[in-house]
Amino acid sequence: MRRAWRVLAPLIVVESLAQAARGLLAAAWSAGLLAIVAVSAVATAGGLVILVAALRDAAAGRPLAAPGALVVVASVVVVVVVSAAAVANPIAGGVALVVALPALGAVASGRPHPRAMAAAFRRPVSAVLAVVVSVVVVLLLAVASALLGFFVTGVWSAAILWLIDGVAACLLLMWWTSLIRSASGGRVADR
Repeated sequence: MRRAWRVLAPLIVVESLAQAARGLLAAAWSAGLLAIVAVSAVATAGGLVILVAALRDAAAGRPLAAPGALVVVASVVVVVVVSAAAVANPIAGGVALVVALPALGAVASGRPHPRAMAAAFRRPVSAVLAVVVSVVVVLLLAVASALLGFFVTGVWSAAILWLIDGVAACLLLMWWTSLIRSASGGRVADR
């Protein structure tokens, strides 16, 4: 998984810069709010596709290759569902995010099946610890978002927040991927 950081570190930086640039566009061009939201969603989904593909290839010991259709579909579905849940209710967005982590971990581990997520709970202490840590991290990210909104405004707030979110997402997804891989014997399926 350490090799994945060669791809993930630049991805996190580019993603945070893209989201910060979106903040600049929003300030300058308020008429196209829907277009700005669409650009943000595409950037988020694209970053998630690269993250899941990098973790999947790192888990298999392969160099980074083009993501398969399943990785793209799973990433887009997660972005749409978590975004819709967060718009409906911020707590629902956090819950959806915590539920999405094992699902993406299963895809990244090469086992995109509900039984693969259930396999993580064969080690109940590790699985419960991963769920609790995921919930705590999501809550801390919500607090950090509020604090950055109050004390650091504008583009800098967006860039800092997306850097923090990117690192947290990478670490949590790596943990879930390794938990699912180890619970199912370490075998990784081909694309």
